[in-house]
Amino acid sequence: MKIVRIKLISLVIFLIAFNLGGAFGLYAETIPLKKIVEDPDDFESKLVEVEGEVIGEPLYAKEGAWVNILSKGYHAGIVVPRIYLDKIKHWGGYRESGDIAKVRGKFYKECPLHHEMHIHAHTLEIIALGAPKSDVVLPFKVQMAVSLFIICLIIGLVYFIKSRHGTRS
Repeated sequence: MKIVRIKLISLVIFLIAFNLGGAFGLYAETIPLKKIVEDPDDFESKLVEVEGEVIGEPLYAKEGAWVNILSKGYHAGIVVPRIYLDKIKHWGGYRESGDIAKVRGKFYKECPLHHEMHIHAHTLEIIALGAPKSDVVLPFKVQMAVSLFIICLIIGLVYFIKSRHGTRS
């Protein structure tokens, strides 16, 4: 009977702690970047969780590195501890798509340290790997480039002939 009572008390304490954690913002659900960027006052100094493609390059600082993420046309700066940079294998750009990261941290509309709108990450998790992009050139673009090259060649040839054998006085 004592063991059942202890388990029941433990379960009640766990459930209370779990619910209070949500009430005090100790855990978060994934929030679209659009919502944060459009209404930053609603998230000021709150714990948020966002997902997005890691883009660009890291910018190193004393407290870690600045990383940018992009999601559905919206981007955000994230300050992450350097230990998380090893997790990122692909940085989005022209030649490859970046890793998709889930970042959890504290959002600042205007950070007291950096005076910028960004998130100070507590955790960073890679949920999908990026990959090299394949460059496909459409046949129409190849034909257009060849046609323009020929036109430029003809114009250059006409200019050369006129300048060499043009009117003489």
